[in-house]
Amino acid sequence: MEELNQVCADMKWDKNIASLFGTGLSEWKSVKAAHVSKIRTLINEANLLIDFVLADTGKGKITKTD
Repeated sequence: MEELNQVCADMKWDKNIASLFGTGLSEWKSVKAAHVSKIRTLINEANLLIDFVLADTGKGKITKTD
């Protein structure tokens, strides 16, 4: 989740830089595609992990970590 948060922050940073400089907007399209791809990959990995935890603990059960 930390990695996903960092990738989202990086995307926002790059978008802000591109919006400040008009010449960067065309380059932003390729950079944005790379960011979106990475975010989708991390979301899919997180969803797989969530499914694994639910399968391991059982849906509706409360888990506690110490």
